[in-house]
Amino acid sequence: MHTKETCRLTLTLLWRNYQRLDKEIRGEPKEPYDLNDLPTNNMEQRVSLWLCRQGFILSAWNLWEQYARDLIEGLSNEVKRDKSFPIWVADSFNANSKSFPKSDWFRDANGLRNLLVHFGARFDSDPNSQRYWTQTQAAFPGIEHSSENYVIIQHDHTALVMANIDEFLTSA
Repeated sequence: MHTKETCRLTLTLLWRNYQRLDKEIRGEPKEPYDLNDLPTNNMEQRVSLWLCRQGFILSAWNLWEQYARDLIEGLSNEVKRDKSFPIWVADSFNANSKSFPKSDWFRDANGLRNLLVHFGARFDSDPNSQRYWTQTQAAFPGIEHSSENYVIIQHDHTALVMANIDEFLTSA
């Protein structure tokens, strides 16, 4: 089992790696801190930054899932997993009188995770991808998509993932 300390250290290292790579791609950070401040003719830079943000989100989310699963396996009241992972965590915590303060955010942010993993970071006519996009919009108000329906992941979205996972690790 991962300890709270090793998980927080791992999350910190992931965040530092993300920041280093982000800085290497973009140069010194400047405002506004988004994909649209890059030159439109530098597609390689745009895609590199987009992939950098996806990499952090997926790595941090995986760490959160491992830690949450370890916590749940140690609880006395077992809950059958027949829903999404964040809902199972919330149900398991509730069944054991434990608090999961941002459970709604994790439930909705799981939509972005699913778009990244199952749909290549875009949504289409598939009902699941549409549902995941709706969840993503709830977790990340104002998130946008390209004309090809690729999710445009900004630094603020990445930072929100970092903050909420860190808060879970700290409080759980």
